[in-house]
Amino acid sequence: MPGYLRYMDDFVLFGYDREYLKEELRNVEAFLAERLHLDLKNSRQLNRSDAGVPFLGFRVLPGRVLLLPRSRARFANKLEKYEQAHHEGIMCETELARRVLSLVSFTSIADAAGFRRSVIMRQRVPSGRALTA
Repeated sequence: MPGYLRYMDDFVLFGYDREYLKEELRNVEAFLAERLHLDLKNSRQLNRSDAGVPFLGFRVLPGRVLLLPRSRARFANKLEKYEQAHHEGIMCETELARRVLSLVSFTSIADAAGFRRSVIMRQRVPSGRALTA
């Protein structure tokens, strides 16, 4: 299905026809130049989307969104760092909850519920209890 994703100055165009996409890109470039006096950066690619497109920490596939490995590692590392700060008294429980909610919210865009659950269940507080999501 033709469409696009956009976040700030990053965007992805989707379509079934290569020539259609090239024409749409020309239209976008013209609009940006004439109306907004902006130029696109040169990191353009025209690829098939069946293998997925990396975008903002995700791999966007037809009908599915996955977390990129770097985003998975970042989630796990930040969760561990936040829990350690809470354990050491550097971060209160309210702040811990706020930060964990932010991490979970970012990953909720992707098909990553099993990943989140496995990381959270591995994260242990000093009493031996698992964190809860």
